[in-house]
Amino acid sequence: MKLVSALREECIKVGSKSRDKKSLLREIAQCAGKCQLLSQYDEDGIFNALDNREAVGTTGFGKHIAIPHCSLDDVDDFVVGIVIHDRGVDFDALDGEKVNLFVFIIGPKTQRNEHIHLLSKISRVLNSSEAVSELLKEKTAVAIRETFLRFAIDEVDAKDIPEKSLFHIFVQIEDKFEDILQIFSEIDGCSASIVRADDTSYYLNKLPLFSGFFSENDKGFNRLVIAVVPKTMANEVIRQIDNIAGGLNTNPGIMVMMQDIFFWRGSLNY
Repeated sequence: MKLVSALREECIKVGSKSRDKKSLLREIAQCAGKCQLLSQYDEDGIFNALDNREAVGTTGFGKHIAIPHCSLDDVDDFVVGIVIHDRGVDFDALDGEKVNLFVFIIGPKTQRNEHIHLLSKISRVLNSSEAVSELLKEKTAVAIRETFLRFAIDEVDAKDIPEKSLFHIFVQIEDKFEDILQIFSEIDGCSASIVRADDTSYYLNKLPLFSGFFSENDKGFNRLVIAVVPKTMANEVIRQIDNIAGGLNTNPGIMVMMQDIFFWRGSLNY
């Protein structure tokens, strides 16, 4: 699912006047209800689904941003919208701050993987302070949609069966791991798995010749990300990982290998 088709102009609102979380969710339900895809649901049905999701855990992840979302039966596609509140409203955000920017997702219960892809893509856009700043300055639905999509990463449609690339990413820097994993979670048509590992020094310590150099506790942090990615996205993946690493050729702790796949079939669940 691509953001360019999921983000609906009719579901974007500037200048929310809601005073609390419940009324804001009600306002989101009203915005979502403007989309024809949700015509079989009334405002209460959408509101209740959003409210039930918030009961599981807040979707206000901090920095004045929230991504309310829910899944519904008998919905054929995703609806993404945006609500902007100039003064901010208390939304039980993780950092305790008021929320100004709400990007909501409503999708089919049967398409969990696609829902995760959209969440990851939206989260990455909102992690850009530049993107958030520009969005909060816009005054029309058209401008907000264009700005949001400009910061989004989306692959170009392929006419034929897409070619795939196989990635192996060795990660020894713990605080870089989640950022690297998020790259793959937002790519349509990507399947990924994580392998836990130990540092080589942990095993070298058991050899008499090397036992004086290492401690048995030197396991370190080691993860291997194995991912199958559409070939059209391979260069972008490498670029993003290089950026996260601060330069793969200059900073140790992350190594990337990529090769073309001769044959592939199937996919993985998250």
